[in-house]
Amino acid sequence: MTLAHHAVYQAVQATTADPARLTLLLFDGAARFLRQAEAGLERSDPAAFTYPLARAQAILVELAVVLDHERGGELAGNLGRLYDFMLRHLTEGLMTRSREHVARVLTLLQDVRAGFEGAVGAAGGHVG
Repeated sequence: MTLAHHAVYQAVQATTADPARLTLLLFDGAARFLRQAEAGLERSDPAAFTYPLARAQAILVELAVVLDHERGGELAGNLGRLYDFMLRHLTEGLMTRSREHVARVLTLLQDVRAGFEGAVGAAGGHVG
């Protein structure tokens, strides 16, 4: 499969996914961008650090914006505060060029993703 075909496949997957699958795709995309930012930092390449970091931040903003605080109650509030922490922590990491900041957010993001996937599975939802 060529790179162009892969991009088309990903676009179709994202536009036809159910909300739970789309949320997992967002988590996965943010994690991928954070790993790219870490790699850019290790190569001392500012653009390869800042651009993917900004993309991960954009995804975190989207995850925060779509929270349903009315139906989600306390859980949505807690997730909102966690996403806010992640965004602030990444901003600090950007200013100090800190791999530790990026790694901490990546770990938190992976934990939230695992919890979300587990909750969807426990609720009888199909993900994948």
